[in-house]
Amino acid sequence: MFKEQESILLPQLEKNHYHGLFIDIEGLDGSGQSTRIENLKDFFTKNSLDFITTKEPNEDSYLGKEIRQILRGEKKINDPLEFQKMYIANRRDHLDKLVIPNLKKGKIVLTDRYFWSTVAYGSINVDPVMLLEMNQRFISPDITYFINTSPEECMRRMEASRDSLEFFEKKEKLEKVSKTYNWLANNYKNHILSINGYQEKEIIHSQINNHLNKQTKFISILKNN
Repeated sequence: MFKEQESILLPQLEKNHYHGLFIDIEGLDGSGQSTRIENLKDFFTKNSLDFITTKEPNEDSYLGKEIRQILRGEKKINDPLEFQKMYIANRRDHLDKLVIPNLKKGKIVLTDRYFWSTVAYGSINVDPVMLLEMNQRFISPDITYFINTSPEECMRRMEASRDSLEFFEKKEKLEKVSKTYNWLANNYKNHILSINGYQEKEIIHSQINNHLNKQTKFISILKNN
C-alpha cells in the first residue's frame, strides 16, 4: 500500500498563520505521549509562558463523548469512514471553540493528538491519502513530535498498567497504525519530528526541548514573554 502511495502527490497542509504556537504530540497508545505532555507543561510553566493543553477527541462536546463511547465498546458504528467523519466534525468544533481562539491570543496550544492520529488510526480501514485530503483544510501544527515506539512495547506497557484496552489497542491494529505513522513521518518531514521512544525519559525530554528552543516562533514567544 505505502509503496504505491509514495509515488503520488500527497496533499499540502494548511499552515498555522496565527501568532500562537501549535504543538502536537503523537504516538501509539502506550508510547508515552502523556509523559511528554506533562514534561512540556512543566517546561512552559517554569518559563512563565502562556499556554493551554488539550486533546483529541475533544470530550467537551457531545460528539467527542460519543467517540470515546465507541472506542470503549459502549456503542457501535459499522461504517469506518463515518467514524472518521465523526473525528473530523469533532476537530472542526475543537478548532473553532478552543484551539484557534487561543492561537489568535498568541498562546501556546499543546495537544495530545490531532489529525495525524485520524490518518494513522483511521488507516486500519480507510485509505490514508483520503483521510489526509479530508483534513487538509485544517491548520497543521507548527511542530509535531511523534514518539516512535514499537507496537510490542506499547502493548506491554498498556497490559501492565490498564484493566482493559480500547478498540484500537490490539497488537495487529497497532502494527498497521505504526506503519502509517512512520509513512507520515517520512513523507511530511517538515511537519513531523520522529523521536526514538525507547530512550530514557530525560533524553527524550531534552531532545524535544532542544528542538523547540531552535524554532523561530517559540524564540519570538520567549522574547516577548
